[in-house]
This record gives sequence, C-alpha cells and structure tokens, in this order.
Amino acid sequence: MLSDAFVQPRLPLESALTDLYALTAETGTVPPEGSSLKSLLEPLRAPCFFTVAGLAGSGKSTLLAALFGAPVFALTPPAAAAAHRGGKAEKRSGEKGGITEVTHVGAFPTDFHPAEWSVGHAPKSVTKEWLTKSEAILFCLPATHPWDRAAWEWLDSLPAEAWRKLMIVLTFADLRTPGELDAMAEHARGLCQAKHGAAPPLCAVSSTLGLLARTSAKDPQTVLAGSGLPELEAALLKVLRENTKRSSAVENAKQAGRGLCERVRASLLEAGRACEGRAAEQREKTVAARAALEAELGAAVFLGESAAARWRELAAAAVARLTAPAVSGLEERCANSLVAWLDDQAAAPGCASAARRGIASAGWTDTARTRLASLRRTSWFFASLVWLAALGFSAALLAGAPMTRALVPALVVALPVLVLGWLTPRREILDLAEELKARADAAAPGIARQVTEAAAAHARARAEVACEIPAPAGETDAAALTRRQAALETIVRELRG
Repeated sequence: MLSDAFVQPRLPLESALTDLYALTAETGTVPPEGSSLKSLLEPLRAPCFFTVAGLAGSGKSTLLAALFGAPVFALTPPAAAAAHRGGKAEKRSGEKGGITEVTHVGAFPTDFHPAEWSVGHAPKSVTKEWLTKSEAILFCLPATHPWDRAAWEWLDSLPAEAWRKLMIVLTFADLRTPGELDAMAEHARGLCQAKHGAAPPLCAVSSTLGLLARTSAKDPQTVLAGSGLPELEAALLKVLRENTKRSSAVENAKQAGRGLCERVRASLLEAGRACEGRAAEQREKTVAARAALEAELGAAVFLGESAAARWRELAAAAVARLTAPAVSGLEERCANSLVAWLDDQAAAPGCASAARRGIASAGWTDTARTRLASLRRTSWFFASLVWLAALGFSAALLAGAPMTRALVPALVVALPVLVLGWLTPRREILDLAEELKARADAAAPGIARQVTEAAAAHARARAEVACEIPAPAGETDAAALTRRQAALETIVRELRG
C-alpha cells in the first residue's frame, strides 16, 4: 500500500531520534535550545498533501480509491473540489470556500491528506492554493480520449513550479492495448518536451483493476501487476521524497541528531574518564584493604589461640577448686570469665557469642552431671548404712542390753561405713576433676576455631567496606557506560544513512 511504503523509510530515523533523546536523559546531556524531540519529529510526520486533477469523468476518484484500497466520494456537479481525510465516521460537509470536505473510515491514514478537483470547474483561488501546497500533482488523462484540448490547455497554463511536481496518469488503460498505450505515452512526452523542455513522469493505470486487486480479487497480486498501479506508486513516492520541504526536514533532523550525538559522546567520554579514575582509586583501596586484611586475619588466628589458652587456664583453675556443689553452673561461670577476657582484649563483635557456642558445642559438664547423680546415690547408700547401725544400737539399748555390748556392733558397722563414705566421694570428685580438665582441653580447639572465624568474618566485612567507593550522582558504572556507547554508535550509523 502507498501509505505503508511512504511511512516505512522514515521509521528508522524516528526510532534513532527517540533513542537519542532517551540517551540524553540518561547521560544528563542538555540538547541545544529549541531542539526538542517533538520539534524534529513533527516535520517528519507532517501529513502528505497531494492532489489529483483532471477533467470531469477522467477517473480521479477511482484512482484515489485504487491508491488507498477503499471507495471514495466521487466529484459530481456542482461539487468541483474535495479534500479527503481519514476519520472514525463517514462524513461529508457542505462546500466551504468551494471545497467539499469528506471524511472516510479507514480509507486515508493520517499520513495522507489527498484532494481532487475538476479542471475548469474548481474556483481559481482553490486551484492556486492547492497547486502551491501540493507535494505532487497527479493529472488524470483518459486513455480513451487523451488529446482533449481543454486538458492540454490546462497543462500548458501551469507555472514552472507546478511542472516540477506534475505526474501524468493515463487512466482507463485497460480499455487500450499495450501498443496504443506506448504510442500515447511517447507522443505525450514529446509534446511536453517540446513545449516545456521537460517531460513529467507518465504512467498508464487501470484504476478499476487496481481497486479490484485491493478489495475482492481472487488473485490480487496478478491483478495488481496488470493494473499498472505499482509503477504509479513507485513514481509518486519518488516525487514525494524529492519534495524540497520534506527532504529538508529529514536532513535537518539528521543534522540536529548528529550534533546532539557529539554532545552525548562528550558526556560519555567525561563519564568514562570519571569511571577510570574511580577504577584506579578502587584498585588502590583494594590493595591497601588486602594488606590490612592479611594482618587482621593473622590477628584473628592469634586471638583464637589466645582464647583457647585462656579457656584452659580458667577451666584448670575452676577444676582445681572443684567440689560437688561447685559443679552446678561451672560451665556458665567459666564462659562468663572468658567473655570478660575477650572484652578486655577489644575482640571483634561476635567473638564472645562464638566463644559461647564453642563451649556449648563441647558439652563440657554434661558427663559431670551424670557423675554427680551417681555420687549422690553412693552418698545416700552409705548414709543409709550409718542410719541402720544407729537404729540397731538404739534397738539393743531398748532391749536392755548393756551400752558396751550395744555399742560394739554399731561401731563395727558404722566406722567402716563412715570411712568409705568419706573416701569414695573424694575419689569421685578427683576423678571428675581430671575428666573435666581433659574435656576442657578437648574443647579448646573448637573455641579457637569459632573465635578465629568470627574475628576473620568481621575483618573481611571491614575490608569490603574499605574497598567500596560510592559513585557520585550522575555517574555510571562501566557496564552501563559500555551499553550507552554501543547505543550511541548504533544511532550514529542510522543518522549517517
């Protein structure tokens, strides 16, 4: 279709300009004053105004219908000039200044505002205005009677400016043979060359076949090829694109775009230099942070080993004074002492809780609780024997036995029990102390590991913070900069096309 072929070439330029202005917003580039995206796109999107002229009955309305693929209002007396527009509802207004305004649903896209007039009937003011405004003038010359004197007189009366936009269309071409059409075209070109020194483009067209191809033909491509319409559309597009005003708008848009590209390029270069400076500063800080991290990691290992050694000292001191009642809460007291020592050492946050985890995971006093329960049972057993001896002594006295005779058996039972009751728990406490000391030694590596890991994690976090260099507002990272540079190069290639 004519409208698609007319719009398609400008779409890449519009897309490039739209992307360019989006890039200026990203990079903070300020366009030149008065050079907005809207001001560049509006001339490119300006509707194309072309006219179809001819004598009454020369096929003007049918030609328009074939070009846009939909029937249009036909000029019939007294109407002599019509301006066509696309819209949402069919509408035909009365004459205003000699022009009938017609709105078609789907017939004409917004990119085209065609008009037609009947030569000899349209007001001269309309004819003069439209000849000046038109980007192309299609003059319909019926192939059935191409040498009509009125038609050629009108052609001869056209100013030189109009001749540069003129195209002659031999309509009703399906009513003539190819040989006849060639002879007519050759003779018409000769006349134009002789009278005006130049021959305008001339195409033979069957508008009826063209409209049929675009509406209801079973084989539209074959019918369209035989109508001559594709050749007319190609010639019309060439004339429209060569229009001075439209080509100037395209060139102005490209020139403004190229100038803005240079501004964006300068902004990107400046951003690139800032990125490189930040990268160099980042590398320097990274080297310094790595050196500091190595030292802090070594200090973390030393702190873990010192914490383990301190734990052994605390555990040994606590176990040396161990008594049965002191076992309860022993682990908590030693842990608190170790945490207090870590605080004195100004250990990193998290080391205290790490030390407590290491002590808890070792289960240092778990066995002690079991051993104490067994010790309590043994103590109760010996106490029961002493109680039974005392009970036997009391029973003998009550039976009337002399005290001496009653005391001897009780002492024989009670004295060994008392000795064993004192020695056995003492032995158990000593064994338990040895076991607690061994288990404390076994827990020390775990405590060292936990404290070291906590201190090392804090050191690594500090190193990461030390390496961070926040980008100032408006600056971009290297990845975004590369993406924008690639986008700019794509836009530049399009604007050069």
